Amino acid sequence: LGTSAISYSDRLQFSPKEQSYTYNAGYQPGNGLSGQIGGPKFTAQLSQDPAKGISVTDPVTSTSITFKPAFRLQEPQKQGVRMVYPIVGTTAQKVYTLRAASIKEDIVLNHPSKDDLRFSYKLELPAGTEARMETDGGLGIYGVSSELLGNVTTATDADAKLLDAARKNSAKRTLLF
Repeated sequence: LGTSAISYSDRLQFSPKEQSYTYNAGYQPGNGLSGQIGGPKFTAQLSQDPAKGISVTDPVTSTSITFKPAFRLQEPQKQGVRMVYPIVGTTAQKVYTLRAASIKEDIVLNHPSKDDLRFSYKLELPAGTEARMETDGGLGIYGVSSELLGNVTTATDADAKLLDAARKNSAKRTLLF
């Protein structure tokens, strides 16, 4: 898995009330003249209950996506900036490494397996977004223009229907995650 040049482990905090870990809580993107600030550019929620999955939020568009595993995991263990989930019935672990601009997931097999192992997820996406496989094997989440995403206020029900139609029918060209 390697080591990170910069550790953001102080940004990964457990909330007993929420029963989840929050990464980069309260982050707001800079919009002033002072320029970019260093550090993570998104927030994430990692539930203590692995079946609830992980949610990642882009604070610029207020867009959140959720990944829920379709396989059983034990409760996570925090290891610095990593969350390690033992996979039930195996000696393997699912590991999330939280970085400044991304979350990396690794499935670590501690022993060779003769079995065919498959790991599936339920992906929950908001209106106006779609998932695409990238050329490097990663998953990209694309959306409509940022003006149509997030918490957009509409004055009437007719406006809300137009917004929903625009989210559904517009080209998804903006890489969000």
